[in-house]
Amino acid sequence: MAATSAQTGIWTAQRLHSDDRLYACGLFLELDHVAEEVLSEAIRRAVAETEALRTAFREDADGALEQHVLARPPSTQTRLFRAGPSAGVLSRSAALDWMDRQRAQPWDLASGDTCRHTLIPLGGDRALLHLRYHHLALDGYGAALYLDRLATVHRALRTGQQPPPCAFAPLARLVEEDRAYRSSARHRADADHWRDRFADLPRPTSLADATVPAVPTVPASLAAPDELRHTVRLSAARSAALRRA
Repeated sequence: MAATSAQTGIWTAQRLHSDDRLYACGLFLELDHVAEEVLSEAIRRAVAETEALRTAFREDADGALEQHVLARPPSTQTRLFRAGPSAGVLSRSAALDWMDRQRAQPWDLASGDTCRHTLIPLGGDRALLHLRYHHLALDGYGAALYLDRLATVHRALRTGQQPPPCAFAPLARLVEEDRAYRSSARHRADADHWRDRFADLPRPTSLADATVPAVPTVPASLAAPDELRHTVRLSAARSAALRRA
């Protein structure tokens, strides 16, 4: 199954800068009266219902990004980890510091792991559940939906009931909507809007406009550039307008 245009952009940016922390995201839930075995089962079920968290990414022979929904996600995604010292309890400030350090670590997409759940006991019957995830799998809205579903499943299991049916659509629908948008009149109108909006800015450099010899000679220092950049200096007025926006 093809990736969306947004996923392809994130994948490319992460591959160019594998140590970049920009796409490592995290959220947490505050929990009372935690039963770890119930929470672990809720995580297993919620991940199984969320195709975005059961997806592996790879490039095809032409370099295009593909995504494949797995029947079984990596065990690290359905396992409940536990943070803290041997005593098992952290203060709230120490827990927040621990989560910040986790999000500051680079993400290895080659592992196939796109999320991880960690329980952080705070003492008594209180705890934080930290969800660390890669932006390739979820955006902020998707992560909020997933955590809401996880809370629903956990609440049902804790009271001995079966969770209500999950309303998540299959990932293929999102891919189809993205494909349809990119070939639609609305997409062309949106593109025209932004071209007109920034028509007064300098044109980006384009290699497509260059005349290239049949057998070009490329200096060794430029043989395999990581990226191309085009830099312009904004006026004070435009800089101020961007800051206000």
